[in-house]
Amino acid sequence: MTYKLRVGRFAYAGLLGSGIGLATVMWASGCTTDGGAMEAEYIQRDSGPSYGSFAIMDEPEGMPDFPGGSCAEPMVNERIVFMCTSAEDNAVAVTVASYAHLPGPSEAGWSEVFDVTVTSRTGLYFWAGGSERWPGIERQLSASGPGHYHVRIHANGRAENEAAWPAAPANEEYLVQVWPTGR
Repeated sequence: MTYKLRVGRFAYAGLLGSGIGLATVMWASGCTTDGGAMEAEYIQRDSGPSYGSFAIMDEPEGMPDFPGGSCAEPMVNERIVFMCTSAEDNAVAVTVASYAHLPGPSEAGWSEVFDVTVTSRTGLYFWAGGSERWPGIERQLSASGPGHYHVRIHANGRAENEAAWPAAPANEEYLVQVWPTGR
């Protein structure tokens, strides 16, 4: 029997639950997409405290060299994507889709979309607050292992919460798409 879960425009199969927040891992086997978009190799989803940020980076071998800059957009250095959230003390929902190829244009219905590139030496992972892995997003994000990756971050609620800071009236959610750049 196949179970389907609708997240954004995608329909996924293979739901796995967790006792901490909402955690799901979905594999491409039996998946369909609307509008002919590229199918993800696998999807991971969870929600929890962001502690004001999340990072996409390799497993650290010491203290990571986080990039500096403004929280208006993701901060990037060669190996780390650092994204500020506005819901510092509230939970955020994150869905990560890992692809073997370009997934197509960015998804509609998101208030912010950012495109960046990063290099992975060992494989990219999601880190809440830059140091905590969530149970539903523990699998490596880089479907093709080490190499150069494109990271597209979609955000809803972040700008609204930033404008109302320190209050966080909007639910903050993110869709992170990761695929190799081919260079």
